[in-house]
Amino acid sequence: MTEILSSTIARLRGLADIYPGRDNLSIYIFGSVTHGSKRPNDIDILIVYSTGNFDLAHELATHFRRLDVYPSIEVLALSRDEERETDFIRTVQAVEVWPKSHPMSGFVEGPALGYR
Repeated sequence: MTEILSSTIARLRGLADIYPGRDNLSIYIFGSVTHGSKRPNDIDILIVYSTGNFDLAHELATHFRRLDVYPSIEVLALSRDEERETDFIRTVQAVEVWPKSHPMSGFVEGPALGYR
């Protein structure tokens, strides 16, 4: 699963890298894939976007959903304000995977998820 997840994250990053307006977004993974599940049903992706960039986040989410990967991708998009109000990232222990200035935010092989 570790190789599959690494490949999927690389594809997500590659798509985000070439996407117009990408500087207004952050991308996280969360859910069973980050909690050590050996066979997750999907890869949960969170796109956090700046106010006024809903259309951009929606377009990118659509592209992510169309990627032919296993397990499949589920995408949630929240504005930065919505994320702050709900404290979603902390609550679900989401892990930032993009932008590249935070390369996999400390992801290294480990017992939970194959990354930590």
